[in-house]
Amino acid sequence: MRVRKNGLELAQKTGANTGVVELFALFHDSCRVNEDADDGHGPRGADLAQQCFDDGLLTCSLDDLKLLKMACQQHTGGIYAPNQTIATCWD
Repeated sequence: MRVRKNGLELAQKTGANTGVVELFALFHDSCRVNEDADDGHGPRGADLAQQCFDDGLLTCSLDDLKLLKMACQQHTGGIYAPNQTIATCWD
């Protein structure tokens, strides 16, 4: 919930897509195996988001899903965010 709160506050300044920011808060660490080193958790979170979308449980647009997946996949090692929404997700 802290990621959501911070992301939504930043989105007011950055103009980020708040729907993607909120979904990122839910999915980005959803598949962590532990709290230490788990380099694959971002891509697994992105895969879970895709599965939820495919199952009709996530009703965002395809463009929003693409941003969400990119933000999740790269959030642990990404250095440069390609747009404001992903940059806001990564705060």
